[in-house]
Amino acid sequence: MPPPRLYSLTAERALIAALLLDSDTCWAENVAGLVRPGDFMLDECRFAYRAALWLRERDTLVTVPTLAWALGQM
Repeated sequence: MPPPRLYSLTAERALIAALLLDSDTCWAENVAGLVRPGDFMLDECRFAYRAALWLRERDTLVTVPTLAWALGQM
């Protein structure tokens, strides 16, 4: 049996908030290389992070309006 996964709902929400507040700095520090959508326990954070990755793949800044738009496209 695999070990239990440790998680923090507060940390998940904080990471999404940090990406929205300062997208360029967060991505510049390789967040995408360290965190995968499957690392999130909360569906809404997983979906938001997946949408943020999708935006970054298209060289689009992750902001509240662009993230909302991306979530509507997925």
